Amino acid sequence: MFKTAYLTAILLTIFMQASSSQTKKILIIIGSAADSARAEKKGIDAVSSATMQIKGYEGESTIEIADSIKAYFEKNECSATVVRSDEPAAGITEADLIVIGSSIVAGSPNKTVTAFIDSNRTILSKKKVAVFAACAFTTSSRKRKKARSQKYADKVANGLSTISTYVFAGYIPDAGGFLNFVAYRLMFGVHHGDFRDWELIERWSKYLLEQINE
Repeated sequence: MFKTAYLTAILLTIFMQASSSQTKKILIIIGSAADSARAEKKGIDAVSSATMQIKGYEGESTIEIADSIKAYFEKNECSATVVRSDEPAAGITEADLIVIGSSIVAGSPNKTVTAFIDSNRTILSKKKVAVFAACAFTTSSRKRKKARSQKYADKVANGLSTISTYVFAGYIPDAGGFLNFVAYRLMFGVHHGDFRDWELIERWSKYLLEQINE
């Protein structure tokens, strides 16, 4: 009786250790809020900060998209962590997948994200990496702006080889009557609202999970 219980305990421990070692580790890296000060110093003020959420940079859209991706992986028994791009990325060497995300402001990704990629390019080149951008212009009625927005995820990737890139529509805050008309409609061909497609984000997360389970 004792031997049977002892053997059962050993087998259970081995099984749990094996299961633990098979848990996929996902590291999700997003831009740092510290970049907002630099953006404002460059003169991206009233109109741009209202339309592109400079003052909430890294934008809430990017943060919430990252949280949604994290939740999907955790729901599927993966270990997922969201960190800022200017924080020490503990676990980067152990990660099975690294997802990098950034808002796009004035046509450029968060500089702390591209700096992170440059600083860790060697190790990232040996990892499975996916990149997303959150950009309001994906909903623009201006064909050139909309077409240009589809290339922003590659701009975030900054030359890095990836298993997938995607540009998600973001959230455009209500800037008030005048700014809504002038900044949104006339300048950018967009209007305020929440255009994030959560089902699309989940489908992309599912695709990434399939890639690391191959």
